[in-house]
Amino acid sequence: MFILIIAALFVVGGLYVRRHYGGAALAALWLATTVLAAATSSAGFLLMVSRLGTQPSAQGRGLAIAFMLLVDGASFGASAIAINVARREEGPWLTPAGILWGVIGFAAGGVVAYGLVIAAIALLGSTVAR
Repeated sequence: MFILIIAALFVVGGLYVRRHYGGAALAALWLATTVLAAATSSAGFLLMVSRLGTQPSAQGRGLAIAFMLLVDGASFGASAIAINVARREEGPWLTPAGILWGVIGFAAGGVVAYGLVIAAIALLGSTVAR
């Protein structure tokens, strides 16, 4: 549920930033949001793992952060690309089409990122099993 609120806020903020400050500011918003979301998500995950009685290794912490960076970067990045492509230079900056394309981009980026992670796990698992 929390990610839906973050996605909606990013899309609305992205539409505003793109319209008033341009594509470079939208890219900066993407980068800042990706780093903040990945740090928050990975910290929460690692805290949950440590509360279960297991201390994650340095490799595990690195993998958790890398996973969150990949998923958040792809989600927010695809949303930013959709916002940038669907830009409207005239009229209101907050439009139903802009929100729709931003949310679709967010979901598509997340699906692609999760697909890449699953493929990497499957390939790594098949080489380890030999």
